[in-house]
Formats: sequence, C-alpha cells, structure tokens
Amino acid sequence: MKKRPRIFLTVVCIICVLLITLLILGARYRNDQSNKLDKINDQNVALINRINKELDLPYSKPIIVSVYDPADFNANMVVGKLQKDDKILLYLNSNEAVIFRPKEDKIIDIVSARAVLNANTKY
Repeated sequence: MKKRPRIFLTVVCIICVLLITLLILGARYRNDQSNKLDKINDQNVALINRINKELDLPYSKPIIVSVYDPADFNANMVVGKLQKDDKILLYLNSNEAVIFRPKEDKIIDIVSARAVLNANTKY
C-alpha cells in the first residue's frame, strides 16, 4: 500500500510543474504581445510627428493604414499614387487622407478619406 501514495504524490507534482510552466509561458506571451503593441504605437506616434512637421494635421487621432497591395486601392483619386509599404493616415472627422511614403520620407498626396475608404472596401 505504500506505492499508491507515492504514485499519487508523483502525479500531483507533475501536474503542479505543468501548471507552473503554463503560467510562466502565458505571462511571457502576454508580455511579448504588449511589447509589440507598444512598439507599433511608438512607430505611429513618430509617423504622425514626422508628417506634422510639414503639414498642419487635424487634432483628432488618425487611422493608420499600411499599403500591402496597391491594387486594393483602385479609386480614381489614389490610383497610380500608392506603392507597397506606403502609409495612409485617415482623418475621418475632417475627411482627409494623407499618403506618406516612408522609403522616400515624403508626403505623396492629400486626398478625400471617403475615396480611400470606398476604394478599400471589399465585398
């Protein structure tokens, strides 16, 4: 009968070790995700500050869109202007969209935000 308590204790120890490992891994994952979001937020703030040096941007917070495929934006107002990795800052309150090309560190154009949104809508 001494084997049963020993086996039970071993199983309980293994379960405890597994739970502690899962808790540690979960905490690391949440921390990594939080660091990624902080990095993206810092990049967005830097982008807004960079563009604000040349333009008087609206006070509201923009929606920032990264262009991965320019073919997704086929409206007349943006066709031919967009390239891969361009950034679009959408200011919905003022109906403005600023197209910025980070590779060239240059503002490409300012267009209607509705035109960009309508062009990017997929059905």
